[in-house]
Amino acid sequence: GGLQLLKLEHIEACGDEAWFADDSLRRALRESVIAAHAEQKILVGAPADEIRRICPSDGRVLGAGGVLRLGGAHIGGYGEADISYAYRQLSRALHPDKNPDVPEAPDAFKRLQEAADELRQGLGEARETLKVFCLAMGGSTSPEVLERPQEALLA
Repeated sequence: GGLQLLKLEHIEACGDEAWFADDSLRRALRESVIAAHAEQKILVGAPADEIRRICPSDGRVLGAGGVLRLGGAHIGGYGEADISYAYRQLSRALHPDKNPDVPEAPDAFKRLQEAADELRQGLGEARETLKVFCLAMGGSTSPEVLERPQEALLA
């Protein structure tokens, strides 16, 4: 036989579900996520609207994923390329030099930079967690899985 998993009541481990053991199905799902990401574009609004969205006047702090429009409903998590793409698109619109008449532009641009750094740090932490988890389960990780570790951690 194959690898035996310890069954723990109310705990789902990798492989608990029959479909998870089907490599072709998991590969097809991963490829569909990659295709969805390739088609997904960040829609950037008018600079003044984006600045107000990122720095709301009521004192709220928009989460890093919200700033860059990543996470949440973003299919299969996000990777370095997604963070870089979103950052580039938004930074072009938000740069203070392009918005001298919007006093909040420097703060919005700074928050954009902080959000990108925060997501990159979270991505690194998710990768390390996934590596430890897979090692503990007697497995290993691949570059494809580590690109968007949230997919494997939250599957």
